[in-house]
Amino acid sequence: MTPAEMIAWVMTWSLLLDGTPRDPVRHPIKRPEFAGLAFVTAANEHIADRTKRGLPSAAPELYVAFLDVFAARESGYRVDLAGDCPGMPAGDPHCTVALGAKSYGAWQTPVAMTPKSTSAGKQALAVAQAKVALDILDVSMAACPSHPIAMYMSGRCVALGAMREGEIATQMATPLPSSSSAAGSP
Repeated sequence: MTPAEMIAWVMTWSLLLDGTPRDPVRHPIKRPEFAGLAFVTAANEHIADRTKRGLPSAAPELYVAFLDVFAARESGYRVDLAGDCPGMPAGDPHCTVALGAKSYGAWQTPVAMTPKSTSAGKQALAVAQAKVALDILDVSMAACPSHPIAMYMSGRCVALGAMREGEIATQMATPLPSSSSAAGSP
């Protein structure tokens, strides 16, 4: 699949809903315009970096689906979100790096590892943050093949994240757009 076809594919995916299935009302999490290109660029650069170092990598479709699900779930696709502040509830808008946030960015990766800004704009920042998330995902998949996202989510190899694993599988099962619609034709 070419990068253009993959971007078109991402943009056909259903929007994820906020909350959990137990919540009485759930709303779609809007996928920003930059998302498809950022996810595909990050996945392709990540795979190229791993190949140069002689390391294995997952399929680009898996990386792109992971990036979509986790950016939606962890931050609502916000590249500027600080999280996990001591003594503050999850998602508190007052949480900042200065107040001790432990995670940052669209994928809520560790503050020390996560780029906070770039002069190249939001798209470039999303790509840089996504590559950090994919590095952590690769470690998680290698350390815990039976629960590949568990270590990413908790640092432990335990059964959790079934909802997110299901969402990743659903995104990956979306049929590819026809080549005419991928090229912008009706």
